[in-house]
Amino acid sequence: MKNPVPMTPSILHESLGHFADHCAVCHANNGSGKTMFGSGLYPKPPDLRLARTQSLSDGEIFFIVENGIRMSGMPAFGGDDSSDDSWKLVYFIRHLPQLTAAEETEMEALNPKTSEESEEDKAEEQFLNGGFPSVPTKTMNHMKGHTK
Repeated sequence: MKNPVPMTPSILHESLGHFADHCAVCHANNGSGKTMFGSGLYPKPPDLRLARTQSLSDGEIFFIVENGIRMSGMPAFGGDDSSDDSWKLVYFIRHLPQLTAAEETEMEALNPKTSEESEEDKAEEQFLNGGFPSVPTKTMNHMKGHTK
């Protein structure tokens, strides 16, 4: 299968955000597969930057994204309106070996957050805008488990 979505810088940027929000939890922002969830899977997620993945055809990568891989942690993400998003992800997976530090930093801001992280972000934003945090934030995490 040939990718029917035209490659543009905006498509690549859109797929960067999609990958960060949906895929990075298992595959990591850089595609290495070295994440908390990825390390707990069997088989482990592959390093998407390496030849084993990069040598697959666009159609094969699209098929994996849409249909998953049986007997692994890779679920099927296909659905009624998913094919364009899956084709766009093919471009981003192809881009992973050239991922820049700036792109990876941008992706970190797009990764899903826990409710605790979201509350901390809100409290920080409120403080920076001259208010007082409405939710107490954890402080001195570096002291956890240490005694005085």
